[in-house]
Amino acid sequence: MSSAKRKRDETTRPTMSAFAALQQMRSTPAPSPAATIPSTPEPSQDIPLKRQVKKAKNKEAKSQLPLSLKASESLNGQDQVVAEHEPKVIKVYSSALAITRSWDGSTLRVRMKQAERLVILGSYGLCVGGERGEIGLSGAILRSPTSGKPRVQWVHAPHSHAVPIIRCRSSEAQVEILSHPSAPNLRQMSRLNPVFRNLWDESCRKSLQSTKQTFHVIETSKDMPRKGFLQDLVSPPEWNQKLKAVEETIREGPTSVFVCGPKSSGKSTFSKLVCNKLLTSKASNGKGTEVAVLDIDPGQPEYSTAGLISLVHVNSLNLGASFTHPMPTTPGNVIVRSHAIASPSPASRPDFYVSCVLDLFSRYQAELGHLPLVVNTAGWIQGTGLDILATLLSKLSPAEVIYMSTEGPVDTVEALNSGSHIFSQLPSQSVEYASRTAAHLRTMQAMSYFHLASRTPNAGSEAYQDLPTLDWDPCPLVTRRPTVVRYSGKGGISGVLSYHHQPHPNDLADSILGRIVAIVELSIHSLPLPSPKYTPEGLPYLTSDVPLDPASSNALGLALIRGLDPTSRTMDVLSPISLARVSAAIKAGRRLLLVSGSFDLPTWFYTEEKYSQLGNVVEGEEGKGEPEMEIIADEDTSEDSLEAEDDHAIPGAEEEQDMPWVETLRGHQKRGVGAKVWRVRRDLGRK
Repeated sequence: MSSAKRKRDETTRPTMSAFAALQQMRSTPAPSPAATIPSTPEPSQDIPLKRQVKKAKNKEAKSQLPLSLKASESLNGQDQVVAEHEPKVIKVYSSALAITRSWDGSTLRVRMKQAERLVILGSYGLCVGGERGEIGLSGAILRSPTSGKPRVQWVHAPHSHAVPIIRCRSSEAQVEILSHPSAPNLRQMSRLNPVFRNLWDESCRKSLQSTKQTFHVIETSKDMPRKGFLQDLVSPPEWNQKLKAVEETIREGPTSVFVCGPKSSGKSTFSKLVCNKLLTSKASNGKGTEVAVLDIDPGQPEYSTAGLISLVHVNSLNLGASFTHPMPTTPGNVIVRSHAIASPSPASRPDFYVSCVLDLFSRYQAELGHLPLVVNTAGWIQGTGLDILATLLSKLSPAEVIYMSTEGPVDTVEALNSGSHIFSQLPSQSVEYASRTAAHLRTMQAMSYFHLASRTPNAGSEAYQDLPTLDWDPCPLVTRRPTVVRYSGKGGISGVLSYHHQPHPNDLADSILGRIVAIVELSIHSLPLPSPKYTPEGLPYLTSDVPLDPASSNALGLALIRGLDPTSRTMDVLSPISLARVSAAIKAGRRLLLVSGSFDLPTWFYTEEKYSQLGNVVEGEEGKGEPEMEIIADEDTSEDSLEAEDDHAIPGAEEEQDMPWVETLRGHQKRGVGAKVWRVRRDLGRK
């Protein structure tokens, strides 16, 4: 460097050293507190503060955090740091200043005025009284009856999902809130798996138990759950305009809405709002109309479990998360027809998936063509997924296609727009925090499905026209008496058909034991099947690589194969499918097949009894002192993989217990090489 250059550089150097500058900065007095922004915003503010979620790596980092931050526990027990004034959406509070309410030990009565809102966390029944009372909830408009007693609408509002807001639409309305009769059993599911923990407001569990309430009114920030976030169910202005436009179209006759878009964009939420809007609309003959739903997202269906797609006749409001209604049982909500894709994704057999959807659509045209149709699709919008959507648009020819994103991709938007009569784009649903992954939600859906229990109709309050509601059996499935099914002879299982892969006959029994299969009935007019072959256990199986014809097959539901007895040629089956439904199919001459494939591994089934024996829920203090156990998540979905938890946190883990399909890890021990499933990329159609 030249001397002239060195002199120019020296003139720009600071006259104070870095150490001296640091000392001067530390000695500078802090700014006046009057200039700081208050940490607790008023509930009247409309714009929520942006959350900042960070992980505290060590205790020193935690001690250096500002006083306005605190630690919050996540689902897997890892520490997170969240701003104390930012863990909740501001508008989640109830406008309780003008609300008058009373509790008589069984019913909470709230008198609301126009534009007031009510936020309730938990499970409850809701009915509207008063003269011309009217409230809005999850797209539905609930009105007080002109005569007779009010009808109860049952709601499940866990804070793992967006919480619905009750808004008064009339000048005044009297709302009555009842405790949910099925809530206690649903909460006891947390004894069987950690994914059901921290769904409700456990911080006030003792006070709720004393009053036998199954819900909690959120009025101020003090009423918020101590753990987790709370986000309200928001319908943006663009959504509201589209909902109103769809409602107006039914005046001219049945319409069809095809909802598509990227993952986690709000497709299911918007479809739910559309159905609730139409069910309570007065645009059709002065009363609400029934709705047909094509539930064709095999990964996260609304009215069934992963691996199934279905046509559903909907006549009851959808006011809960999907795991609270894994199968429709209320009057008017009926699965008309269903098909087993046997996988959470249609990637392995896209042609078969399309043929199943077209068969469901043809059944809609034949039986429910007079009803509006809502089609809820999967979030696969590129490559082969885009080809599937384009094919469905050309075959279904919906009246309107709604794409739940305004940010592309451009090629996807152009392809869908070119194949649509009316194409609309809506902004995606704003999700700032998700406490459950897609794998968690599928686990919750499957557990809820297999733990369903029958409830006597009108078992709730006798003062109202109650709908029969779902109930759950919170005991481990291994303690439930299975159904013994023959797999030989007349009236038994005709065979086992494997989708996606063909195991060796010697391994077929092991491949379905402890796994989920679909029970499929074949029409008497179906094409003849190839003659079955038999395994060493005498189990009949079909070697055809071609899946069943959708036109002559129908999935009754899912089942868990608990055991096989080669001596008596029987198998032990666990399933919520009613025996009357199976008997009716056999009496009608339909053959029954078991379809296996790439259903999610029921790892939750293997560990239920272990969790229950350890007493992982302390009465009155759910979430405290709960032992942790490694949960093997969906092994077929890499994006939803979970981190293994240390087994040393399990009391009694030192004791050896024989649990089939469960591997016990000690201390910081990890799974060995080759323990995970090898995933072969099959999406060769991706562009």
